[in-house]
Amino acid sequence: MSELSKLYLVESFCLPVLSYSCEAVSYSRNQLHHLNVCRNNTYRKIFGLNKWESVKLLIGFCKRVDFIHICAQRKLTFVQHLARLSNDVLITCVSSFKLSKEFTCLCSDFEVLPTDNLSKGKLRSIVFKKFYAMCSSV
Repeated sequence: MSELSKLYLVESFCLPVLSYSCEAVSYSRNQLHHLNVCRNNTYRKIFGLNKWESVKLLIGFCKRVDFIHICAQRKLTFVQHLARLSNDVLITCVSSFKLSKEFTCLCSDFEVLPTDNLSKGKLRSIVFKKFYAMCSSV
């Protein structure tokens, strides 16, 4: 089986389990790092790389992002979606979350204003560009 077919299967069946509810969970840096290592190890296994070899460029060449950026994209998209709803309770929760350090750091990392009302595609594009810029600096 080709490497890209294996990658497709992993992304179809394993990645959803790994990333389940990452929008609603506040992972510590250590937890996020361990989940990212887990995802990187799948690339190493599929493409026959050693543990000490970086997979950032490979992930970029496959037109994908690492787990950290997947979680960031999903969280930003989730908050944007909730902010558009007409439920007062959810709007209050989102407004409170937008004041949190976690959300402020997330917006700062991806150069997004907390008040921006961006589409899912635009947020995806911002996250991907940030990851690819990081890959090109390696």
